[in-house]
Amino acid sequence: MFVLSLGGRTAEGYPIIIFPDTGAFWSLSDEDYRKLILYLTNVPT
Repeated sequence: MFVLSLGGRTAEGYPIIIFPDTGAFWSLSDEDYRKLILYLTNVPT
């Protein structure tokens, strides 16, 4: 698991994305990390 999105929001309404401290990010290439962040920031809420 790389990211948790529990539905929390900031006071301004922005989604909160949590990155667990599991050390799993070393297995992601730079391109896969970019795709993950791009996907998470474009998922409709």
